[in-house]
Amino acid sequence: MKLLVVGKLFVNSQLSAPNVLEIPFDPAMAAVLLPELDKPDYCTMSPGWSSDIEWISNDSFRSYKVFLDCFERLGLAKAFSTIVDYEVNLVLYCGFFVRRSRCTEYNFHLDWLDGCDNNAFTLIAPLLQSEDSPGLAYRDLHGSIKKYSYRADSAIVFGSGFVHSTDLGSAESPSVLLSLTFGTDKMEHWGAISKTAASQSRLFRLPCGLFCNKLFD
Repeated sequence: MKLLVVGKLFVNSQLSAPNVLEIPFDPAMAAVLLPELDKPDYCTMSPGWSSDIEWISNDSFRSYKVFLDCFERLGLAKAFSTIVDYEVNLVLYCGFFVRRSRCTEYNFHLDWLDGCDNNAFTLIAPLLQSEDSPGLAYRDLHGSIKKYSYRADSAIVFGSGFVHSTDLGSAESPSVLLSLTFGTDKMEHWGAISKTAASQSRLFRLPCGLFCNKLFD
């Protein structure tokens, strides 16, 4: 995929959008991950959009390690080491499953707000996806709505400035997506990153490596 790089920010000319790319994803990982949905050490949250979307996030060290194994298997720390400002290594903040079958209204948003500067990224890959399942909608460089269709052998990864939403549509059965949030190990960047990384789950890892559990706030 051709990228136009400006510092550590970049433009994907194929998708005509900022700070987004596709990477290879092993479809065989679905067989390992999907059984995790039946286990108790996950936390389910709903953001309240015009959708039945659920975020099913790690809620124990064991379930965090499930996603950490994915993070390491995908080689994300090495792949993004030339973009992210880090000291020792990149950190997986949180992992979760995204489950949904319908979306009736767009909810365009940024995962990473002003000040993140590509020091944090979101990965999404399909684990269970039927042909009628909603895909991803995003705004290109001109503000037009474009559509991205998930593929079993690819993951989409995006950082700052990528405006996106679940696409409109409905399916007879829910789809399940894998999502990982990761980035810098420098606490100086956490203020901006935490607005997303600390809001999607009860248990998440800080850039410094320590864990935070909102149950003990």
